[in-house]
Parts: sequence; structure tokens; C-alpha cells
Amino acid sequence: MKINGSTKIIALIGDPIVKAKTPEMLNHLLYERGLLGEYVVVGFHVSKENLKRTIDGLKCIENFIGAVITMPFKNSIVSLLNSFEENVGFLQACNVILKRDSNILHGYNFDGLGFVNGLFKQGYVVKNKVCVLVGAGGAASSIAYQLLQEQCQKLVILNRTEEKAQYL
Repeated sequence: MKINGSTKIIALIGDPIVKAKTPEMLNHLLYERGLLGEYVVVGFHVSKENLKRTIDGLKCIENFIGAVITMPFKNSIVSLLNSFEENVGFLQACNVILKRDSNILHGYNFDGLGFVNGLFKQGYVVKNKVCVLVGAGGAASSIAYQLLQEQCQKLVILNRTEEKAQYL
């Protein structure tokens, strides 16, 4: 394994990230696939005040290819992107960015899709079903969006504060 100037960098961007397991888990997957060295995942602890400067700087790094975005930046990153998928625009939340040609950053949100695909793999059916979502923070908006995209009949949202549930 050789990590050098041609290694493609994938960042985990958040504040704080000291306890984040994402770099360790993703680097382990890269290692298992014989790709660690060609790619590496590195945690970037970025303050709120430096998010825009960091994103602008990443666009200029030739071997930076993308990032996983975690709290508290899933919402604030959207305005810094050049383009994004439809669900990112609707949700105003992004958890993955990919650097395209010409230093263009494109945003994705996989929280809901990952959750619903997990249901499908366990044999659950969403279409025409009543779904109950417990919680209205974090990834909940993306999960709610995806459940509705999969044509659930009704979505009930339960949360500690009724106001957040009603808003979602």
C-alpha cells in the first residue's frame, strides 16, 4: 500500500469528528478491495467559520475526489455546491459531494435511500403501507422524502416535540 501524491483523497467533513468511525470503516473496505493507497479517507475537522474556505480550497486540490458530509454541515453545505440532485434541493441537505471535471462539486443525499434499501433487503414493502417514522431531526427528512418517493400510503411522524414533527 502506497499513499502518495497520486492517492485520491475522500474527506469526512464535520465538527467535531474526533469520534467518527467513517474514515476507519471506509479505509478498511478500501483495504479489503485492494484499493487503499489508490484512495484514502481522511477526517477533516472544520469549524463553521471555515466551511466555505475549506470547500473553495478542496476544489483546487487535484487529487481530492469527494467527501462525506456530517453534522453540523449537511444543510449549510448545499449553498456551497455547484450542482446537486433533486432531493438535495428539496431537502436542503446533502451528505455526499463528488468533485466533477472543472472543479465542480455535485451533491447527493443518500440517508433516505440507504434506509429504505435496508428495509427492502429485510423483505419489507413500503408501497401502499402506513409507515411510522420516529424522530424528526438529522436524517429524518431524507428518510421521509424517500418513503414518500416509494409511495407509502401514509407517513406518521412521531417526535418529542410536536412542532418539529409538524414541520417535517
